[in-house]
Amino acid sequence: MNNGGIAYALIRATVEQSVLEIRRDPRRGLQNLLELGERHARRPLQKELLDIIRRQLRDENGALITLAERLFRGASTQALTNFAMNLGYHSLNRGREKARQVERREGFHIPWCLFFDMTDGISLVPSAVSLVIRQGRNLGIRCHFLLLADDYADPDGLLEVLAADGDGTYFLFLPSALVTTGRIRRLRTAGNILAALELGGDDTRTAAAASALVKGRCLWGGYAPCNSQPGHTEELLSRAADLRMPLLFLLEAEKGRHPGTGGGRGSVTPLREGLPHPVLPVELYRDLVLIGRAVGAGPWIATVSGDGSLTLADLEQGSLLTGYSLRELTLRKVLARALPKEDIQAAPQGGKA
Repeated sequence: MNNGGIAYALIRATVEQSVLEIRRDPRRGLQNLLELGERHARRPLQKELLDIIRRQLRDENGALITLAERLFRGASTQALTNFAMNLGYHSLNRGREKARQVERREGFHIPWCLFFDMTDGISLVPSAVSLVIRQGRNLGIRCHFLLLADDYADPDGLLEVLAADGDGTYFLFLPSALVTTGRIRRLRTAGNILAALELGGDDTRTAAAASALVKGRCLWGGYAPCNSQPGHTEELLSRAADLRMPLLFLLEAEKGRHPGTGGGRGSVTPLREGLPHPVLPVELYRDLVLIGRAVGAGPWIATVSGDGSLTLADLEQGSLLTGYSLRELTLRKVLARALPKEDIQAAPQGGKA
């Protein structure tokens, strides 16, 4: 693993010190983090998160301190530092640097992350997932989101694949049926996987799985399908708070709508600003696009389905590019055909817009 020598060591030491400060004294640690962030923040999402910290620190009874305690004291300093470095340094920094080099040389756009959706009754086996990850790595893609069904055939094999990629970043969306003591132990030692527990279904099983993740000192949060009904998101956040989830990833739930084409759906920004519960809501697809725009990766959500097909959704235009299979073409060839730099809006040959 090439970690960039002195520059990497200095950045890691700074991140580790910030983690330790927040673990010891959340309010003081967050104040120091705020001061550091204000000197370097340039992007809208960074500024939004800093505004939340600033506003919450003014409130003696704000939920942010409880959130920070649950997140930063719930896992080891090493796990928190590793995950932060993988996401910030290896993915958004070094990964995007490599992606830009490939984009300039070969003339196509590269998303900053991949989303694996294995809930459609067909699942990629761990070796197939590993192949796509390796192909993505060669393009500078170092962050992945994986959504599993409760009947996924080989979760242990998948965990081995993810844990072996030491500087990759993985968000693993797990139904409660897949949470076991052995897997929690693997999650805790991996250091590069954040587990998100499904919020829904059997409340008793969900509560038991959440309790086990808390006791196992894993990096974790929750996820749930959301809709535009009044009060629905607030209800989900309240349930997540009861289960001590520090993060809640919200996934669009409208039938017939591919992730990333939600059009004018409401934002969770007001809930982030007010933070009524000690849970940070993440509007997954929109926040991924905000990050992508910030690092020059464009508005694309790239989703790999269980049958190996790849769909590219443009959140800003509400359009889809489909008709590509990673069983037939490499990821590099699919992106070269689907997202050429000269005309990414047109329907590519071999695909449908």
